[in-house]
Amino acid sequence: MKTLTASAARQSLGSLLTQALAGKDIGIEWRGKVVALRAVGERGGDDVLSEYALTPKELVRATRKLERQATHEHKTGKAKVWDGTTARLRG
Repeated sequence: MKTLTASAARQSLGSLLTQALAGKDIGIEWRGKVVALRAVGERGGDDVLSEYALTPKELVRATRKLERQATHEHKTGKAKVWDGTTARLRG
């Protein structure tokens, strides 16, 4: 990954955008962290469909399955109310 400071990236932004569109990994250092510069699709690329590589049809099926499981667990008393602490996450 090519990593630059924000100042250096600002000076060559056009070139960096062209490189990102070509598939190169570009990182910009900002406040002690590296931020990735990358091309995304029309949908923004950061939604559940791209995050989990699902088609819209698969997402609908997965959502329905999760809703059925949650309903079943609620009806059978297996669902538990979370109090917001990490201790309750382990059972």
